[in-house]
Amino acid sequence: MDILDWYKATVGDDSENTVAKKARITQGTLNRQRHAGTLSPDTVIAIATAYGADVIEALVILGFITREQVSRHGISATLADATDLELSEEILRRLKASPGEHSVFDR
Repeated sequence: MDILDWYKATVGDDSENTVAKKARITQGTLNRQRHAGTLSPDTVIAIATAYGADVIEALVILGFITREQVSRHGISATLADATDLELSEEILRRLKASPGEHSVFDR
């Protein structure tokens, strides 16, 4: 799927005028970008937000970010949000699951 396919799937049969109003962007900007065969990241974010679409997925389709970058960020964000107890429990679970790899449980 390219970004223009994403656009059509996201906005359906809405006119450019309707899309521009919902996304709070100018119709001229939207028209120029669509006819050039691309949409700027700002435009994609505005449209995705206005239509309740996944902003991150749209930016991946646009090629502005990669799935790998999203994944890396997700892991970091999840770790940062974990409590000390949750982190400790995960470390303990991993140590128990791989007793041959420097495990304190082998001693």
